[in-house]
Amino acid sequence: MRLEAVVHEGGTTWLELSGVDFLDQTPVVDIKPYIPYSDCIASACGGYAHGNLVDRPVVFNAEPSAFCSGYQDETGRNIRQLIEEMIRHDPRPASQKGNRDRFGMLLWDVNVRWCVEDNLFRVEDCRKVSDASACR
Repeated sequence: MRLEAVVHEGGTTWLELSGVDFLDQTPVVDIKPYIPYSDCIASACGGYAHGNLVDRPVVFNAEPSAFCSGYQDETGRNIRQLIEEMIRHDPRPASQKGNRDRFGMLLWDVNVRWCVEDNLFRVEDCRKVSDASACR
């Protein structure tokens, strides 16, 4: 799908879209930006969402590294690889990109805490949770 135009006319606003496959009057409920690095359609364009994959290493403190090894032994899931892939994409909200505070996310049943240091992402803590509400 391509956003061709945002039209404001007579107190109404609508989107002109191309490359879509739906019936007339089908509502568009959710529009996500196209990020060129994550899709390989050569003719596609990013529109208003520009950016590339952040090229910063992801390092683990000793405790979360040991946790990840134990978790994989216990579950067969490579949580370390998942954490690295998720954080490498810099999941911070755009408004927080300059912020060096600590951040957290829930991956499967693991609460992951990480921070940004200079040119790297540092995983500071990983803990298994029995209830996702414990992460809030």
